[in-house]
Amino acid sequence: MLNRILIATFYIMLVIVTRGNSQNLNFCLFKDSARAQTAIDQKQPTLLLVGGVSPIRYRRDSIAEAKFGFKFEELGDVLSDDDSCLRAYSKVIFSHLDNKFGRVWRRQVRSDVLFLKSIRYRLRGK
Repeated sequence: MLNRILIATFYIMLVIVTRGNSQNLNFCLFKDSARAQTAIDQKQPTLLLVGGVSPIRYRRDSIAEAKFGFKFEELGDVLSDDDSCLRAYSKVIFSHLDNKFGRVWRRQVRSDVLFLKSIRYRLRGK
């Protein structure tokens, strides 16, 4: 019984420490503009989503993914304070989709795609 209590306590402490350090996650390790171009070259671009504990998947997600050739990727509920790498990744992916499909794809994807609204207006004058 004591062993189970110690293991449970250790697990709770591990979760607290992990959550406490999660604000320092470095997304540059797996998402940046170079990796975005690689994903495009490999025909595997992803649109980033931020959600809660459990990912939300809508029926229309599969339709948009098939039609425009990308996948949605759920990052979870934690983001770093420095989102410059994620923003750079998204900007390259958005430019690629704009060049390939025009602005149509933007109206047919989920509105909670990370940076979709903020980068939309910067690309509009292009």
